[in-house]
Amino acid sequence: MAQWSSKEDDLMEAITEAVLKKVDEFQPGPLAMTAWAYSNLQVRNKHLMFAIAEMSRLKINKFRKEDLAHLAWAFANLKIQDKELFSLMASEVMKGVTGMQPPELANIAWAFSKNNFASSGIMKMIADEATPKIGNFKSAEITMLTWAYAVVAQRHAPMMSQIGDK
Repeated sequence: MAQWSSKEDDLMEAITEAVLKKVDEFQPGPLAMTAWAYSNLQVRNKHLMFAIAEMSRLKINKFRKEDLAHLAWAFANLKIQDKELFSLMASEVMKGVTGMQPPELANIAWAFSKNNFASSGIMKMIADEATPKIGNFKSAEITMLTWAYAVVAQRHAPMMSQIGDK
């Protein structure tokens, strides 16, 4: 935590200890948001993230679409490779990709590409869902989406055509 004083470090340590004592009681939303918050602060606590991953694997089928997006983004942003967790998230995304909103689609595509778990199957499903919604994507989401496909060298001509027309 560069630029933080020892006061903030002590606070984050105390918060982490409290979370670790109760993480097994967290529901999917709080699990995802805790991971997201730590990631957003660039706090890479291996014990906490391992505990969040473990509980998330146990409750993965109860995660909402936005929770999956937050969880995937958090782990990718902290560069935490958890093949089993990403595999389970991929299964859930593939079951529930229909109806996902632009932020969820962009974050999931980015996270899977960033962590090298972007199978052609999941990326095709995301692109198929995103293509008719491209007009609703914000610029940052378009950037994340195009970056994700470029990094894994996967083409989806209809989606890229829609992006080009935007």
